[in-house]
Amino acid sequence: MARQNGVMVHWEVIETSWGPFLAAATDRGLVGTTLPHTPKGSVEAYAARLWPGAKAKGNLITDLSRTIRAFFEGRPVTFDFPLDLSGMTDFQHAVLLATQRIPYGQTATYADLARAVGRPGASRAVGGVMAGNPLPLIVPCHRV
Repeated sequence: MARQNGVMVHWEVIETSWGPFLAAATDRGLVGTTLPHTPKGSVEAYAARLWPGAKAKGNLITDLSRTIRAFFEGRPVTFDFPLDLSGMTDFQHAVLLATQRIPYGQTATYADLARAVGRPGASRAVGGVMAGNPLPLIVPCHRV
């Protein structure tokens, strides 16, 4: 059974106009997402590799499917879903939350995020956190 710090992980495939989007969550919140993949079977196989033993479950988080579909239809949305960042360091947690606060239509640099989390010399470390972002789209690393 797939667990995140002792909590069961479930995943859901959300069909979008760009293809299937994968989201995984615990009872605490989202733990992972992927950008759309095709075909659907490959997304399910990918989920099995990421979270061995996790179970498929629809409607992981209220309004997640609707919001994801709206985003891929080009409508403005806010991703204010609960996140389960357990297992991450305090630094990783802080960087991901700071990234989540970058407004739609704006960008930031690694240095901007390093300053935002009180570690102005940690630009390269911020880059490492962005490279390992487990929640693409929800935590908009594409804005950095």
